[in-house]
Amino acid sequence: VRTCDWYLVRARRAAGGEKGVAEHVTDSADIGSALARIRSSNVGEVDLADEYTLLANCCCNPEACSVGAGEIGIMLDAVQHASDEVTQWQALRALANFCQSSSSRQSAVRNQLTDASIFNCLASENEAIVQKAAFFACNLCTSEVPRGRMGEALHVRLVQALKNANEDMTAIFASAALANALTEQSAAAAAEAMPRIIECLPQAAYIGQWGEWTAGCCRNFMMVASRSSVEELESAGLGEALAEMLEPNEQSDRDKIFSHASVSAIADCVSWAANKSSGLARGFISARGLTWLAGHTSTTCADSPFACCQAISYVMRSGSSRPPQDSRTLNELASLFNSYEAAGSRRKRERGFIAKALLELPDSLLSRMRLSRSALRAVKEEHDRYLKDAQAMGMAKLSLSDD
Repeated sequence: VRTCDWYLVRARRAAGGEKGVAEHVTDSADIGSALARIRSSNVGEVDLADEYTLLANCCCNPEACSVGAGEIGIMLDAVQHASDEVTQWQALRALANFCQSSSSRQSAVRNQLTDASIFNCLASENEAIVQKAAFFACNLCTSEVPRGRMGEALHVRLVQALKNANEDMTAIFASAALANALTEQSAAAAAEAMPRIIECLPQAAYIGQWGEWTAGCCRNFMMVASRSSVEELESAGLGEALAEMLEPNEQSDRDKIFSHASVSAIADCVSWAANKSSGLARGFISARGLTWLAGHTSTTCADSPFACCQAISYVMRSGSSRPPQDSRTLNELASLFNSYEAAGSRRKRERGFIAKALLELPDSLLSRMRLSRSALRAVKEEHDRYLKDAQAMGMAKLSLSDD
């Protein structure tokens, strides 16, 4: 089973220029011979791990290797009937790779799903199988969720896999799959899995993609869940966990790998949290989330700060608590507004969001920051005329690459 520590060690070695050990090596590179042996053998009786490993490798670029819809059946068969878990794992890897970033291939796989038991692998006692099944489920649902009983079975298995996950890495992978599978009809059941996802958010902040997947799942849940379900996330500590995800490395001697994509995904989640629940905004502010978010706005996301500025605006306007008083946060906000004002039309949207946030401050603080309430109000009114707020954001759609 893959653990968070395993991936973190690999990431640190790669950052240091060290080449990793080649994985998924096969005895042969002849996919034609491998497919012929698969078709002529009973996957439940013969060791076909090498052949399915090669097939999974080829599915990373199926067109170049002439792997198409005709091979879907043998992949699905191995998931359900393989004689060993290595073959089953590689068959799931093949399906995940085959589905990735292609709505037509995803549709072809969905069309061949005739039995919801294909998702039973999400309930395997071997957590490595559950992890790779989550890869398949995520990539299968990027463009469309299976309908009817097939979709219901997938959702039930995902929720249960998350609740049973011993490894944080399993929960992180499964959160990406759940993010793609969420609908208004399934949100109530998904609420049972959210505490496990929130529990691993601080760990997910260490690698950018993990932050995107987990924050994207929390955001999608809040977009389709009832207000009462969202408010239940307060007791699970979502606001505080989102703040911890953004905490800079120098603050606690950590080595998180921040990226524009990951911070923007977290910021989008913060926008929805503050928009849906003042309690979530209050938790975010109390854990210094606003300070960390403002810092990322001018650093990690300086080239494209829209998501961060929108989140700052929503948090400040949530009515959740008294406005921030610390000099660091106030100076960051004033600096952002002044820099965007100097940038003119290029930062018009961002300036409007920061103006709305600053208008929540009392006159005494605005005076200390040398800002005019009337000038801020004029920027806000202009902003209101041309920009829709966070409700216009669509659901986050995620994809898991071969590991």
